[in-house]
Amino acid sequence: MNEAVVTPIHDIYKYIKVRQKQLDQILSKSSELSQNLTKIMSDRDMVDDVNYEIKRVTEGELDFDEIESSLRLFKDGSGDYNYLQDLLSQFNKLASEEKVDSEYLTQLFSYIKQWFERSAGEHGIFSRYNSPYNMAGRVENVDWDSLSEHVDSDYSEIIISFLKDVTLFYQVTNKFFKDFQRKLDETDEWKKQVRDNPKGQSEYGDTGHGIPSSEDVETLYHASINAHTLAKTGFQSNFERKGMGGGPDDTTSFTHDFEVARTIARTLRDIVAIANGELTGNTVMQWWRDDGLDLKKELEDPEYRNGFDPGDPYQVFYLYNRYLWFNNIRENPLLMDTSKEFFQQFKGSNLKDIGIISAKVNMKHPGVSYNASEKEFRVHPDSILGIEKVM
Repeated sequence: MNEAVVTPIHDIYKYIKVRQKQLDQILSKSSELSQNLTKIMSDRDMVDDVNYEIKRVTEGELDFDEIESSLRLFKDGSGDYNYLQDLLSQFNKLASEEKVDSEYLTQLFSYIKQWFERSAGEHGIFSRYNSPYNMAGRVENVDWDSLSEHVDSDYSEIIISFLKDVTLFYQVTNKFFKDFQRKLDETDEWKKQVRDNPKGQSEYGDTGHGIPSSEDVETLYHASINAHTLAKTGFQSNFERKGMGGGPDDTTSFTHDFEVARTIARTLRDIVAIANGELTGNTVMQWWRDDGLDLKKELEDPEYRNGFDPGDPYQVFYLYNRYLWFNNIRENPLLMDTSKEFFQQFKGSNLKDIGIISAKVNMKHPGVSYNASEKEFRVHPDSILGIEKVM
């Protein structure tokens, strides 16, 4: 298989919708940090003393004045982040309309890409000395707790808490923009591969996108909560599809990327554990906190109605799925169905039955099609030459 995109954009609309929410959180956090820093800097004598210690632990790399300058990029518009926010907002609003103006949507997408190209240029935001991208490197591995020995005890807790907070902000912001730019670059590579390898058309949307070039027979992977049963019975036209990966017309979704299959299998294990009460709401909430996500704002979602109940498996599942969208650690397999009906199928399933099936597939069979928007193959049972193993 010539194509090897480990973390593809399954749906650019949903991807940009999530990025807008994350950018909103970043801008809100920058405002909060600016306000906190203004209060700290009101005592200039204290600031001068602390600045000396900050420069000491960062080896002259940083002080409060430079932090203030970096946050100003968000506050006064000189960083142009508000323009990106406006582009993402327009894109998502247009994409959600019943009749989408595809030409204007494409134009907006090109504007988003241009923003990154301009910002990453020689004189762009990314190259500035006080940019979050630069600041993230300057605060990496700094031991802020060591300041407690040298800063007035009346201020040390406030100062150290702020510095840790702003450090996390730089790291999250740096990762956000780098990942966003990388994903946009992947869309260019994806389009190039489709253009260079026009071997067929997808029957499930994105008509005109070709199947990636391949050998006549390829090993593909399918993650399932019925893996061991399927290994014995094979993929039959009428087999019971529980979980993710069923398609129309008796087809099943497969991926050529084992890492994608492993991500899906891990997600299936988590969902089964939630459905069976083994993975609790308190644990998922702690994941949000550990990743620096805005749990308080999330729990205001109307889905939780009378407040989040950590003992309600479906609410835990909903919170878990939202965590996959917003987190900075794990890949998101993109659950397109989060209904209660979908979730109920997992109740009573055995974690030991979950696995990844590798199968030899006849790629020339008419029952094999390619879903370009989700970067997956839809495979009819008749095209499967044999199951190799379950992992």
